[in-house]
Amino acid sequence: AASAKDLAKAASAKDLAEAAAWAAVYDEAYAVNDALDTADPSLNFSGYGNSYTPGQVHAPPVVREWVETICGRIAKLQPRRALELGCGNGMILLRLARQCERFVGTDLSTTAIEYVRGVITTHPDFLLPHCGLDTAGAHEARRFQAERLDTVVCNGVSMYFPSADYLASCVTESLAAVQPGGHFFLGDVRNARLLRHFHASVQCFTAAPDTSFAAFRVTAASAVKREKEFLVDPAAFLAMAQSRLLAPGGGGEATCARMYVDMRRGWHRSEFGMYRYDVVFRRSAAGAAAGANGGARYALAPWNPAVNSLEAVEAVLAASGPPDYVAFTGIPDARLVYEAILMSELQAPSRDHGTVAALRDFVAARAAEVGKTAVEPEAVYRLGEKLGYEVNAMWSPAEPTTFDVVFSRQGAPDPEPIVFASYRSHALSQGIQEPPSVAAEQDQEVVMVALRELTNKGAAAVAAADAA
Repeated sequence: AASAKDLAKAASAKDLAEAAAWAAVYDEAYAVNDALDTADPSLNFSGYGNSYTPGQVHAPPVVREWVETICGRIAKLQPRRALELGCGNGMILLRLARQCERFVGTDLSTTAIEYVRGVITTHPDFLLPHCGLDTAGAHEARRFQAERLDTVVCNGVSMYFPSADYLASCVTESLAAVQPGGHFFLGDVRNARLLRHFHASVQCFTAAPDTSFAAFRVTAASAVKREKEFLVDPAAFLAMAQSRLLAPGGGGEATCARMYVDMRRGWHRSEFGMYRYDVVFRRSAAGAAAGANGGARYALAPWNPAVNSLEAVEAVLAASGPPDYVAFTGIPDARLVYEAILMSELQAPSRDHGTVAALRDFVAARAAEVGKTAVEPEAVYRLGEKLGYEVNAMWSPAEPTTFDVVFSRQGAPDPEPIVFASYRSHALSQGIQEPPSVAAEQDQEVVMVALRELTNKGAAAVAAADAA
């Protein structure tokens, strides 16, 4: 029988082969140049297909908002010497490199690398002699350790990761590559807890109006089963943060001083904002104790639409002698009201709307009513910016179409990241299961078994998709 070590080597080889296959796909997609603004080479989103309009890319304003909100988050980390894993056509690199003294972009696609090289060496508005380019996978950050990095970025790439093991390797290698006190930004992670909502929404949008409701049910379930990309339950990062996985080589003292998760920002209703999130890891400073879930604790007040509103929150935050922290749980996400109702109809065994057209009419009418008290996450972030509060918001573990948020006054001690507070709060009040125990004494394989089950490639998720 093969040993555990042999199996690990085989799995690693399989992962690398799958990553290489995605590189070939994107070499071809980038080469099409179907979304290149010749006046602005920093907005080349060739290959960024829109799931709701098969065969077409996203509208430029959607992509611009997506990349600019991402760059806003990365810029707050104050990168000076940065590495980007999976730089693609350079939309992040060409925006952020100017504020850095050194920026290295990598990708598995040689087509993408050569496009960026052409821009930074020949375009008069983007001459960036302090930028380097290389071919590398997302698991190879430590190759660039000699660059004395303070920031590693890997955005819009994790959905092409082959496994939870590869994800863990990407995180640990990136943390090992940055200097103490540096950051690893893992952006645009697809949320496994919203996988069914996403496919139901896409299939409802693209189906012929006269498609029967019964056929639509089957199609939506089949789409979940056929999903090729890699999605991660946010709880996986909580489990990871508490384990030895965030230590060099997977053992010894953890190197993660803080980890927080935020839902994607933006006003546009697109798959970028509605179903994805960002994770930031901060490496422990030299000699400092690690504790990714540390920070000041606070109470999460249940959000009651009959009582609570952003106007009421603003009054509290703007008052004289404002509190250090204000936090809420269960805020209806205005971007996902339609999807929440759609899923409710799909999951009701006796429900039959006859046709997709009738279903759309029902859901749209109901969403128009429910949406009156739902909240735009972007409005929450902007309220915090307006009043001098940091905002950390993420979908709730109790119901993924609602979100939890903490406003923390600038200058106050760092609060407990909202994902940790949410699980702690819901475990106490509603019996929501906390992430799998990953105590320090457990070995790496025990931790990895738990993490695999917090993705859409885990055995339980695959079995549930097969049974649907």
